[in-house]
Amino acid sequence: MYVQLFYKMKTVLLAIFFLLTLNVSGNSPSYYIKAGKKAFKQGKYETAVFYFSKALEYEQNSEIAWLAAEAARNIKDYEKSEKWYQYVADNSSDKYPLAYFWLAMVQKSLAKYQKAQINFRKYLQKNSAKKDYYTLKARHEVLSCEMALMLTFDKVNIKINTFDSIINSPYSEFQAYIDNDSIMWLTSYKPLFNEDSLSFTSKLLSLKQINNRWELLPIDTILNSNNLYVSSFFISKNKEKMILSICKKDYNRYLCNLYKSKLENGLWQKPQKLNFLENFENATMTHPNIIETDTVNYLIFASNRSDGFGKLDLWAVKINNEWEPIDSCFNLGKNINSIDNECCPFYDLKTKTLYFSSEWHTNLGGFDIFKSYGWITNLYPPQNLGYPINTNNDEVFFQISSDRTKALFASTRSNKSDYEKCCNDIFSYDFEKPSIDSIKKAENLITYKKKAEELIPIYLYFNNDEPNPRSWDTVTSFSYDELYNKYITQREVFIKYYTAPLKGEEKFKAEAKIDAFFTEEVEKNYQKLIVFFNIIKQLLAEGETIILTIKGYASPLNTHDYNLNLSKRRIQSLINLIYKYEDGIFVKYLNNSSDNGGKLIIIREAFGENMVKEGISDDLKDLRNSVYSPEASFERKIAIIAVKMKK
Repeated sequence: MYVQLFYKMKTVLLAIFFLLTLNVSGNSPSYYIKAGKKAFKQGKYETAVFYFSKALEYEQNSEIAWLAAEAARNIKDYEKSEKWYQYVADNSSDKYPLAYFWLAMVQKSLAKYQKAQINFRKYLQKNSAKKDYYTLKARHEVLSCEMALMLTFDKVNIKINTFDSIINSPYSEFQAYIDNDSIMWLTSYKPLFNEDSLSFTSKLLSLKQINNRWELLPIDTILNSNNLYVSSFFISKNKEKMILSICKKDYNRYLCNLYKSKLENGLWQKPQKLNFLENFENATMTHPNIIETDTVNYLIFASNRSDGFGKLDLWAVKINNEWEPIDSCFNLGKNINSIDNECCPFYDLKTKTLYFSSEWHTNLGGFDIFKSYGWITNLYPPQNLGYPINTNNDEVFFQISSDRTKALFASTRSNKSDYEKCCNDIFSYDFEKPSIDSIKKAENLITYKKKAEELIPIYLYFNNDEPNPRSWDTVTSFSYDELYNKYITQREVFIKYYTAPLKGEEKFKAEAKIDAFFTEEVEKNYQKLIVFFNIIKQLLAEGETIILTIKGYASPLNTHDYNLNLSKRRIQSLINLIYKYEDGIFVKYLNNSSDNGGKLIIIREAFGENMVKEGISDDLKDLRNSVYSPEASFERKIAIIAVKMKK
């Protein structure tokens, strides 16, 4: 995906109307199949769905069902897509090994999270040893689906508002921003000439709020060319400079670059392409956002350049006051970027928070909006903004209005019809609300306390003899996040050594067993830890005293005294993470120096191998069972076993 530009509902309706006026009653199944394949090859997926559906009325077979499912998925008709992927998975999963993967993906897009999780697991049962995109994605989605279900139950207490038809047209609107003069800047994908035109373009529009109504201002033709598409934009605080992402259509994709324009004598100048130091040839650069400070400026953007983590990644570059690069571009890192698409950055300088959209992380389906605390060079793992800001549809282009009263974003959710998943509308919610009353605050505290208690116990796992292998130290300088990130890269190593002597079905089951341990124990509990930190952060901000009890364990590969020290090092790594989390947000509570009286107290219990279950191998000559087995891996852990709270 290069930019968030989807075809319009009107073109789909016209295509379907044209098809329905044809005399198709006398045609044979072979005619429909041939016509469907031709349309599919040309990327005319709505037409392909029509013809394949006709063919399947005569006779169902896996080849045509697969093509019908693929075409339907490409136009976001997930109900039809689910039906035909299910048919292929039930009848020809060996011939079409991705059937269970795509069935699970469309089920997640339909918010059928439990069914999706089952089918992701079915896919992994046969593919856990692979290292390709589909296996990595399926492995991630097993956990993501579970967390998505939790997010829908744990609804954010906000009201989502929409806009009238002046802003949300029958077509698509993408990025919207409201400046301090009540001017809304908006990118919109509409007919090029008139309502009956089948030619579309994406333009930058501006509207002014007059007497509580939005009125369209004259379009600046110097910024909007008929044969180019404006996908996204950034406007400076003084509204005298602008960066545009301008795209050219290349068959079924868009190639975008960044351009700047100045306001001179009340008129915008012709956009000039930014000259980057690196070679971005054949790569898209889009979705600009600038951090403007008194001492330094950074341009953040999305690009699919080849040296990233996957598809679209978020990048940044230091720029001067003329918005020209003065240093090399850098990737925002693995906390933000993934093997999937990340896009649409917005940095809130007041709270040091990056907002962006991603198809990865813990999402409800499609693109979700996330926030990550930290400076642009040191961003923490992101948090989902929650439901109903995010849904099983696409949510993109989060923006905060200049006066900070509204957060705006685009979403493919619709109250009009199910089929309008293709098209974005603009939504908003109140951003900085006035302080809540004491009764509501007390209710919130009770809710936070309950959530924190429900997350306990939280198990945190370690690689063998980590941290500081072959050491008798009781402390370490490593923090748990560093050890965790290193540990999860060893998944394939554990699979290799644990399954080495096995063959056939036995080997296959062992691969799945290791894979499940990393996904459903190591990764799941780390995500629980981040959720837990953010809950106790809220409680401490209200003056609560929180007492955490942390227990240590170890696998039985050394002496009791050695394992006791190892457990102490592991507990220390978690405490190190607590101290550095969000630039030390917990330090004042740990040091008893907070203004509101809030305290964070940690009790350590280190037990070494005394707590290890019987039957776990301690044979150094049998590393398969003593190091690489799920049973031994399960014992190399610490746990937050209790949380107590009091005023």
